[in-house]
Amino acid sequence: MQNQVLMTASRMKCIHQMIERGMIQCITVPEKKMGKGRVTIRRRTPDLRLEETKQHRHLLKIFDTFSSIQNNTPAYYCGFDPTADSLHLGHMTLLSVLLSLAKNGFPVIALIGGVTAKLGDPEGKDENRVLISHQQLEKNSIALQEQITNIFQRYADKHNIDSSSFSVLNNKEWYSTMTLDQYTDSIASEFKLVDMFQRAVVKSRLEGKDRDMRFTEFVYQTFQSYDWLYLYKHYGCSIQVGGHDQLGNIEDGYDFVWRSLHQLPTLAGVTVPLVVTEDGQKLGKTATNVVWLDQSKASSMSLEQYLAGISRTDLISLSLKLTNHSIAELQNTSQSGILEMILEEIMPLLT
Repeated sequence: MQNQVLMTASRMKCIHQMIERGMIQCITVPEKKMGKGRVTIRRRTPDLRLEETKQHRHLLKIFDTFSSIQNNTPAYYCGFDPTADSLHLGHMTLLSVLLSLAKNGFPVIALIGGVTAKLGDPEGKDENRVLISHQQLEKNSIALQEQITNIFQRYADKHNIDSSSFSVLNNKEWYSTMTLDQYTDSIASEFKLVDMFQRAVVKSRLEGKDRDMRFTEFVYQTFQSYDWLYLYKHYGCSIQVGGHDQLGNIEDGYDFVWRSLHQLPTLAGVTVPLVVTEDGQKLGKTATNVVWLDQSKASSMSLEQYLAGISRTDLISLSLKLTNHSIAELQNTSQSGILEMILEEIMPLLT
């Protein structure tokens, strides 16, 4: 019993530290202990003195309340669509959350979106995504599975963690056997068009310059929502992690799981701040200075080159998300020293 209490305290400390370090931007949890509905608590502005902010304290309180009604250790998952054959630096902040959770005893799942990538996630896009061939998606899926598995294994070896804490799955596993009737009955029937058209991303695309959106992108949310339900049923995965641009998909998934189970399971959604360029654009695959985790890619800017080109404030913010160094330590370290701290933490996981 005492060991269980100590483990629970250690796990909660892990969550608290991630909130304090700015690794978590917002949390979606049940609105009431046993009632219907959800509430999303946001930390609207980044602040290196997070422990002093009201929003920070609110995040801690709301997550503590949520954790108190958990009956067991929840599993966390984060999805990665294989739209390229490598993840990039922006994904590393998501992986860092999963790695920290696994280090503190939480089961974690990285989900490869072998099917959802065919549809195209509309979040963060003001135009239709470029379609990718089935052959390329399959190649990308295999590459990401290997890349994430290697990162997990290297981290487990470094910190002496049981590698069974990590899982890498592909949603092709459950969609490949799903019939149209099953999709219609179990998934599509749970969504209302009026709600789908009210989504910010849908409205912005249909009211934008091109007034265009593919049907596959429109129904993307239904598939991501079902992923959560499947993982909840089969892996006890009650918490979804995503970049902050995934908040809409996470909230839709939360509502879908609740409707599908006809009860309020102890679910939570957690979003992670995006890594952005100096002009505020998401650092992603379409950025001109993309930093691939596979540094052998010819089109990749090296991690060291990228880090050397960003401001000290951005470097400290990134280090808080990728390393275990404290705010005080980072503020008293030279810019080149912080750069070395990040490289020492990340590079051994990539090579």
